[in-house]
Amino acid sequence: VAFCGAVLIVSFLIPVTQLFVWAGWTYNDVLLTADFRQLTYNTVSVGLLATAVIMLLAVIVGNVSRMMNNRVGYAIAKITTTGYSVPGAIIAIGVLSLFIWLDERLAPLYGWMGKGEAPLVLSMSLVMLVVAYVIRFTATGYNSVEAGFEKIGMKYTEASRMLGAGITRTFFGVDLPLIKGSLLSGVILTFVEIVKELPLAMLLRPFNFDTLATKAYQYGSDERIFSAAVPSLFIIGVSTISIIIFHHVGKRVMQ
Repeated sequence: VAFCGAVLIVSFLIPVTQLFVWAGWTYNDVLLTADFRQLTYNTVSVGLLATAVIMLLAVIVGNVSRMMNNRVGYAIAKITTTGYSVPGAIIAIGVLSLFIWLDERLAPLYGWMGKGEAPLVLSMSLVMLVVAYVIRFTATGYNSVEAGFEKIGMKYTEASRMLGAGITRTFFGVDLPLIKGSLLSGVILTFVEIVKELPLAMLLRPFNFDTLATKAYQYGSDERIFSAAVPSLFIIGVSTISIIIFHHVGKRVMQ
C-alpha cells in the first residue's frame, strides 16, 4: 500500500497540485477569455467527431472479421489497426502528402467552383485532421469492440439467424446491444487519446485552429510554463470526467 501510494503521489498528485498552484497565478489571463472557450470547444468537438468515425469503422471491421473468421478477415483487422504502432509525426506527413495529392487532382473542380486555379481545400480543412485521428486511433476502438465480440461469441448470432432474422436485423437487434458496454469503453478510451494527442494536431490543424494540447505546447515553447497549467489541467479534467462517466454509465449498461 505504501509503495502504490508513493507512486500515485509522485506521478500524479504532486504534479497536479503544482499545476493548480500555477493555474491560480494565471487563470485571469488564460481561463477567463473567449479564446480559451474556443480552445475547449475545438478540442471536444473534433474529439467527438473523430471518435464517432473511429467507432463506426471499428464496429464494421470487427463484425466483418468475426463473420469471415479466416486469414482475410484477420488481415483486414490488423491492417486497420496498424496506425497505432506508427509515430504520430509519421502519420501526419503521410496524411498531408495524400491530401495535397488529392487537392492537385481536384484542382479543375475547384476552379469550376470558383475557388481559384490551385487552392488547398481538403489539406486546409478539419477533414485531414480527423482522417489522421482515425488512422492513428482506430486500434483503440477496435480492441474494445473485438473484446466485446469475443465475449458474446457467435451463439446468439447463429440462434437469431436460425430463427429467420437477416444479417442486418441480427446485427442491430442482437449483436449491437450485447456489446454496448464494450462500445462505451472504446468511446471513452478513444476520446481521451484524441484529446491529449499533440503531434497530429500540431502538424495538421487548419490555420487559427488550436486545441488544448497545442496551446499547452505553445505556452511551454514560449517558456510561459505557468500559463500552460490551465490548458493542461483542462486536458486532465476532460479525461477524468470521461472516465467517471464510463464507470457510472458502464455499470448501468452492464446490468
